[in-house]
Amino acid sequence: MHKYQHFDNYLTAGGNRVANSVMTDIRFNLRDKQAKGKTMIMLSLSYSNHRLRMTTGRSVFVRDWNLRKQRVYERDTIPDAYAINLHLNFLCYVVGVHMESFLKKGIMPTPEALKNKILQTKEKGLSDKKSFFWQTFDSFIADKKSHIADIIDYDKALRKHLLHAEKIYDSELTLEDFSSRKPEFIEIFQKYLTFTATNIQGEHGLSVNTVGKQYKNLKVFLNWCFDKEVIDPFSLKHLMNHTEEIDSVFLKESELALLEKMELEGEQKKVRDLFLVGCETGLRFSDFTTLPILSPSAAYIEVSPKKTQASGKNNKVLIPISERLKRILERYHYELPNLPNSALGQFNKVIRSLCYRAGMNDLITTQRTVSGELITLAKYKWEMVSSHTCRRTFCTSKFLAGMPAHAIMKFSGHKTEKNFMRYLRLDAQLNAEEFKSFF
Repeated sequence: MHKYQHFDNYLTAGGNRVANSVMTDIRFNLRDKQAKGKTMIMLSLSYSNHRLRMTTGRSVFVRDWNLRKQRVYERDTIPDAYAINLHLNFLCYVVGVHMESFLKKGIMPTPEALKNKILQTKEKGLSDKKSFFWQTFDSFIADKKSHIADIIDYDKALRKHLLHAEKIYDSELTLEDFSSRKPEFIEIFQKYLTFTATNIQGEHGLSVNTVGKQYKNLKVFLNWCFDKEVIDPFSLKHLMNHTEEIDSVFLKESELALLEKMELEGEQKKVRDLFLVGCETGLRFSDFTTLPILSPSAAYIEVSPKKTQASGKNNKVLIPISERLKRILERYHYELPNLPNSALGQFNKVIRSLCYRAGMNDLITTQRTVSGELITLAKYKWEMVSSHTCRRTFCTSKFLAGMPAHAIMKFSGHKTEKNFMRYLRLDAQLNAEEFKSFF
């Protein structure tokens, strides 16, 4: 665990309370609230009948100061807002570290003594924006939360793996540890992910695709740091997010028909119907489980996929209502049930049980690289079905029906044909039958 990990709770934007046995309240205020130009941001610290007031070394226009949050407004028109807020967050961190150090020695520091410690820390360069890695990471998470609902890939998975690798590294991480000039940590991170990290089955070593996903998420974080001018940009070419083709399933029309004909009630019926909605629209779980009320006269479903909403671009998709989708909509009087993202696990469990009842017992053999070794796995088809099967089913079935790839991509949202083709799951026999006329 990070040496000062217990301070993480107050390091996100707006958090000024220091966690120790003495209630320590930090305030950030403007020196001159009436200033026409920039004015200095001041740190005011109250603790145990003491008060410390000192400059933060950062200045801002009054109009750019969020009085309630005691931070700079994070807008595109204020290019250095993130850098200033990170500096203020770091000052909270520094105060907490030094206050804890004094208290462990049984000393209640005078304002002058505490101020000198803070200034010494700055002089040593520890306040340099290339250092305090975890404070920067927390600000990244806070920013992500303001744009997208589901940040578990960053806040849980990536954080967890970086913390474990940092422990092996035996040194506090800095952003520069990810540059090609300092390859030591990347080597440790790669070995940890490949051979030591625990997968969802409780086994050591992650698959090539899971390792690649961690590198992809890491690069999202580093690019964020570059964009916010937290650190000068450096090349990320050495952070290779390798992938390998893993066979995944899609459902044939006959299998979809079997599911639709099943007599179900309650949760099973809701899950089955939403799964079919996903197969008919190609939407992700977060989108096909939160569709709005539709008009009986509607010929299309209009959706702005949540995953790409943060881009700020016009990403609306118009999806024609198929006959199967129309039947489902009519059953619910055009008001489909909604599910939260937290229901994904239960959703997958229920749809697999329904696919088992529908007799989807084909044995499917797959190969993947885990812990550096190629292994062969055999599973029944019903075991491999999940919410993501919907998009694969949509893309593959439309392609087999003769719809051009570029047209399907308009609905699925794939940006490149390479990524789209990965969604087409054509097993050898089906592929041979479908395209035998070309031979």
